[in-house]
Amino acid sequence: MTVLGITSFAHDSAAALVRDGRVIALAEEERFNRERRTGRFPHEAIRFCLKTAGLGPGDLHAVGFFLRPDLVRGRIAAIARDFFPRALLDLPVRIGEQLAFHVGLEAGLRRARLPRRRLVFVEHHLCHAASAFYPSPWERAAILTVDGKGEWAATTLGIGEGGAARILEEVRYPHSLGYLYAAITGFIGFRPWSAEGSTMALASFGDPTRYRAAFARLLRRREDGGYAVCLDRLDFAIGQPRHRPAIEALLGPARRPDEPLEQRHHDVAAALQEAVEEAVLALLRRLHALTGADAVCLAGGVCLNAAMNGRIVAESPFASHLFQPLASDQGTALGAALEVDAAAARAAGRPVPRVPIEGLHLGPGHDDARCRAAADRAIAAGAPIRVAPVAADGGPGGRDGAVARAAAAAIAAGGAIGWVQGRLEAGPRALGARSIVADPRDRAMHERLNVSVKRRELFRPFAPAVLAEAADDWFRMPGARTGRPLRDMIVCVPVRAERAGQIPAVVHVDGSARVQVVDEAAVPRYRALLAAFGELTGVPIVINTSFNGRGEPIVATPEDAIDCFLRIGLDALFLGDVVVTRARS
Repeated sequence: MTVLGITSFAHDSAAALVRDGRVIALAEEERFNRERRTGRFPHEAIRFCLKTAGLGPGDLHAVGFFLRPDLVRGRIAAIARDFFPRALLDLPVRIGEQLAFHVGLEAGLRRARLPRRRLVFVEHHLCHAASAFYPSPWERAAILTVDGKGEWAATTLGIGEGGAARILEEVRYPHSLGYLYAAITGFIGFRPWSAEGSTMALASFGDPTRYRAAFARLLRRREDGGYAVCLDRLDFAIGQPRHRPAIEALLGPARRPDEPLEQRHHDVAAALQEAVEEAVLALLRRLHALTGADAVCLAGGVCLNAAMNGRIVAESPFASHLFQPLASDQGTALGAALEVDAAAARAAGRPVPRVPIEGLHLGPGHDDARCRAAADRAIAAGAPIRVAPVAADGGPGGRDGAVARAAAAAIAAGGAIGWVQGRLEAGPRALGARSIVADPRDRAMHERLNVSVKRRELFRPFAPAVLAEAADDWFRMPGARTGRPLRDMIVCVPVRAERAGQIPAVVHVDGSARVQVVDEAAVPRYRALLAAFGELTGVPIVINTSFNGRGEPIVATPEDAIDCFLRIGLDALFLGDVVVTRARS
């Protein structure tokens, strides 16, 4: 059975194609239309998925959609009633959004030539749950999903067994950990739904004790493991993660984006981070008691919080954990397709197909010839660059080895490089296909990348990528407590104390790092790059961060890469088997 999954009209619009439980292709629309976290209908992502499989729209057995509109309409009516009269001011906006949604969906399906009769609406948090459970290695596992909100649910506790993912309990919006994190992100002066990573990074420099009591009032924990948000000080009922003026009695004045950060803001972030971590750990204890399962699958945007995930691996009652790296809404496109596929198998009395996802390099790829042609066209159009093929050096690994050794030498000499190889990775993290790569041994590289390349706050950390066979020698890896290798930069682990001084550019202030383990599932040239850098320096680790400009999606095509290279402070671009540098006048 072949199923297309779609996420649209919210954020992280995406499409995923699944055939008998196997993921054939997945891509976010932002990579094509260059609009970060776009909510537009994913026309280009759908076109890519179908082309990859050699199919037309009429070849699909079903199309799964990541949301149930009927439940959304029910929530809007209930919120207007329960928060009368304040929510009435917001009601015309919500009604307008619903009209736009239905018009946009019909127009999108028509333009994509997708058969309306084959469209299946799937509950949002069930999509999150399906995206994590069906590709997992377990026949039975608990499931926790945590995000801003779906139709009603903001958190769900569930179970996967018998070839089905089921929701057992839920916490309903507006009691949302995702909205709480976004609202305090706005209070600190960052952009909600965009800069939560800045809040998480800022938290590591703060002291949570200063505002611990305040957050105990903002996020009230229940004895059964549940929670409730204080809506007297946090205003979520009208659809946006806002704080009310009354919150300033607890936390002090809100910061404007143009004001300097003070220690108070660090401490607020630290208390928020601690409060959310403790709430999620309590939910996991509740889920473990409810299911008795040994393993747990986690998804939803809150589960992108790598610092929290490190605590979960260390402290939760479950023996094994799987964090869906496509935890935000791009993963619900995958989950919608997998759930529709599984439901059809159950209805037909067939075994539900369960196929693990080995790697996230599921998007478009561009071979060496395409990369060379793009560079040549850029020069012909007047781009101030020089292009040179990587020379064969007679070493092992053929062309892949030569490219890797040339890149390793450039990094070891102090360069920061763009790296574009193979198929585009899915999700919010670059994993060695569209990356910026640099030397972790140089402490000053951390500041250089933040200031002149990423153009963001100095306190933001960078992630290390390490060869799988060397990971335990450099980091305290959690071993069997994770359901798959830590390939996806989604869990923080402790750096071994005796090694931290050798890689200062990737060690967080608390001695941890958001590690990426590079094994055979990685892009071959990327793995060869780490091996070559290790041979050259004795350190089989590089800095890996996403290849994009500030506020932009990760680059997708060779043309995107050249354009971005010209605008940010990189020394070279390894584009397929050519090296792009700046022309000197």
